[in-house]
Amino acid sequence: MVTDPKRFIRISKALLPALLLLSTAGCTMTGDDVGEATKTGDGTLVSASGAGLAATDATRALAAAGYSDPYLGVEPTGELHEFEFWVDEEFVHEPYEGMQLWGFAFTTDPDEPGTVPGPEIRVTQGDTVRVTLHDRAGLFPGHTIHWHGVDVPWKSDGVPFVTQDVTPKDQDGTYTYEFVARQAGTYWYHCVMEFPAHIDAGMFGMLIVEPQDVEEDLPFDREETLVFHEMDSQLLLAAGWAANGNMDPDTRHLSSNPFDAAEGLQRQARIAADVAGSVTGDATGVYGTSEGPRDYFPMWSARYRPEYDTFMIDGKSYPDTEPVVIKEGETLRLRMLNAGILHKSIHLHGHHMLVTHIDGYPLDHPHWEDTLNLAPGERKDVYIQGTNAGMWSLHDHSGSSGMGPAVTNDYAFPGGMETMLVYEGFDPEGAIPPPEGNVTAGDLAVYSPRYVDR
Repeated sequence: MVTDPKRFIRISKALLPALLLLSTAGCTMTGDDVGEATKTGDGTLVSASGAGLAATDATRALAAAGYSDPYLGVEPTGELHEFEFWVDEEFVHEPYEGMQLWGFAFTTDPDEPGTVPGPEIRVTQGDTVRVTLHDRAGLFPGHTIHWHGVDVPWKSDGVPFVTQDVTPKDQDGTYTYEFVARQAGTYWYHCVMEFPAHIDAGMFGMLIVEPQDVEEDLPFDREETLVFHEMDSQLLLAAGWAANGNMDPDTRHLSSNPFDAAEGLQRQARIAADVAGSVTGDATGVYGTSEGPRDYFPMWSARYRPEYDTFMIDGKSYPDTEPVVIKEGETLRLRMLNAGILHKSIHLHGHHMLVTHIDGYPLDHPHWEDTLNLAPGERKDVYIQGTNAGMWSLHDHSGSSGMGPAVTNDYAFPGGMETMLVYEGFDPEGAIPPPEGNVTAGDLAVYSPRYVDR
């Protein structure tokens, strides 16, 4: 037995050429059989468009060992799903009662307000997706859509001035994205302009691709999606007031408390400085900043230094978050997305979660966790079994240096990324807070009537 790790690495490196030779023996590909062979897992390779590839020895060796994307050989079904998106640039978002923020949001009806998250797109593996984005003349220059986690054709990737032009803010324009959804799983879409400012403001949504073979997934009874996301309320309030006057400037910190007043004034001064120091320009090639010209990105771009204080699940902060309802004895699938820029640590009380998929792909060996780490942009699918009746907290356990704890509203507990796993028909029996006196254990679960009337 090799017990020295360094010696093991040396032996592995010495054996690598022989292993590659063995794995590539008899592995000759032809363009005719590549697609079918990839689906059957015999080690051949196809491109994202489904065409055969003339692969190198190393690539063929990886494919022979099973390390090629199993979804690339999926044939198109011929089903076409068409969507039209508009951007609501005067969107007023209310994450919880008394807090209204200005932002951006996608909508499928130009006469209706946007939503956060945006409209869910749900198709079957192999279907063709065609989305036309209508970019109307507005306050800000251009928007795009990136299909996060989906291997789309290059021209549909949604990266401004790399894969597409961007409509100047004084013009109307459209751009159409089209791709075959070969990869089953949980994905999402979002704007890339001024990343992550437009995402923070609300420009994102879920893309769910159902597998052609339903037996690919472990069995479950129902499913729900949970999207975790944060905003900087003061920045969005100030931006909304400055942009279109439909929001009052933020005065919450300008109180009689001298420390609150000083904090608020400093924050507003920094926001004003960032706006004044924004990188300016237009699509005609005229550039300029307060620090001199730049010639690598032909658009106006605001300086963006958020201090997140508003934390949401599906666009709402506790106590206005919707509960996750489960029945005793059933298995619930939760598709979780971190659409924010901060790391999340999602903890469920009273249960363990079976992690089955990461970034859309099923795990060979699902595993149990009670606290789930979600990196920015990451998706994880979990199964919850209804084995412990009650009203159980499901929340982000994390905080970030300089930011508020994730279960607060404007830094005050409770709030933010908090919801409840509620068993259908469960009677809290005595957990309702008394009309007067001290709050007792368990009362957090039922501050909002939405958690009781189930």
